[in-house]
Amino acid sequence: MFITQSSFDTHRLILLNGRLDATASPVVSDALDDAIRAGQHRIFLDCQAVDYISSVGIRTLLQYYKQLKAVDGTLIISNPSTLLHNTLVAAGLADLFFDVKSVNEAILSAVINQRETQIFGNLVYTVHSTSNIPVTIHGIGDPNKAGSIPEDLRTVHLPRQTHAIGLGYISQGDTLGEGDIGEVLATDGIAIAWHTGQHTLPDHVVIMGDL
Repeated sequence: MFITQSSFDTHRLILLNGRLDATASPVVSDALDDAIRAGQHRIFLDCQAVDYISSVGIRTLLQYYKQLKAVDGTLIISNPSTLLHNTLVAAGLADLFFDVKSVNEAILSAVINQRETQIFGNLVYTVHSTSNIPVTIHGIGDPNKAGSIPEDLRTVHLPRQTHAIGLGYISQGDTLGEGDIGEVLATDGIAIAWHTGQHTLPDHVVIMGDL
């Protein structure tokens, strides 16, 4: 398990990469304890790169969810991997960790005031203080292939407070079939896909079920 951390006032963003099992749980616990001791009781776990979670990992998340809730804090899972998302949904815990209302209330006072050029893979970007919401940017896929190879496609969940632009198509849940690949734009629960085929109208979704 690899962990990267960033702080925003009373908030802590923790990026997890690897397996969240009995071996990694103490490492994650140390990171959470450190944030709590620092007075950062609004904690976001970026779990896009978590490729496995065990029952011990789930117990660890529940433990700190309850601990933070007791001090009027929050533990929010952002950008969950498909596996983690499905596991928590199956365990009936999605409402605890993916609560959009809690996210909205928790991040209003967070501040980004960073203008350094950042490099993420083959992306170069600059973060400006345009809102009070911590921003995490993910580059997905190989832009040189332009999404033309079906086996390179992957499912990406786009919950509220997510912005995405690229090539792909809209599907329901984890369905990854023979979609008509085109340009996709999604922002805060609204998505539109303009196809390269014979469609005269784009597909669109407005905050409706899984996206």
